[in-house]
Amino acid sequence: MRRVAALVGAGLVAIVLLFGSAGISQAASGGPGGLPNPAADGAAPVIPAGIPVAKVQRWLLRALTERLDALSAASGAVAAARNLTTPDRAALAAVITSDQSGLASLSTSVASETSLTELRGSAAAMVVNFRVFALVVPEVRAVIGNARVLAKAVALTALEPSIQTAITTERNNGRGTVAAQRVYEKLVAELSGIESSLEGASASLLALTPQNAASAQATFAAAASTATVARGQLGAARMELREIVRILAA
Repeated sequence: MRRVAALVGAGLVAIVLLFGSAGISQAASGGPGGLPNPAADGAAPVIPAGIPVAKVQRWLLRALTERLDALSAASGAVAAARNLTTPDRAALAAVITSDQSGLASLSTSVASETSLTELRGSAAAMVVNFRVFALVVPEVRAVIGNARVLAKAVALTALEPSIQTAITTERNNGRGTVAAQRVYEKLVAELSGIESSLEGASASLLALTPQNAASAQATFAAAASTATVARGQLGAARMELREIVRILAA
């Protein structure tokens, strides 16, 4: 099943922390009696021969439930995220809804499967067609995080006209404003860099699908690096704003 990719605070923090642990703490626990870790999304699960069908079925239903629970938490995080743009919110919601529908249908099928062959096929589909823990959960977390930083940058950008007006007024009054203008230009460049870099990173994240999952880790790493730089730029922009105020006040 292909999912649609292009359509694509304390309570929120708690959900995000839950996301971060979903694929890690469960990975450490592994699966029961020789069965794979139910939260592993790296490759199609290998189910050994000789394990009773009923046991495999229970394991697979548990794995599906964990994914559906993670998607439910992701849906709640998207709904609670105040800074998401309308297109990004719609894109994430489309991914989550599509995967919820697909996994719920797969869960219904698994409940009536009676052979290891059938269950192996369903287990492979659960991972390869959805990649909930390896793809969707970190995608949601990263896009929401980008939106939060971007919203702060946009709020500072909205101050630019009034700052420029204040500098111009001081200049017209015969006061030296060369230093303030220089810092202001740095501020504008800083904020512009944040907006363009984070918007590009989110677009790359939203373009990820289970079919291009091989490139997902590189995309996540690049997005994380971009977010780190953007947060540093935001801190610098705030310092530059304070410096302009200090210069004008003096």
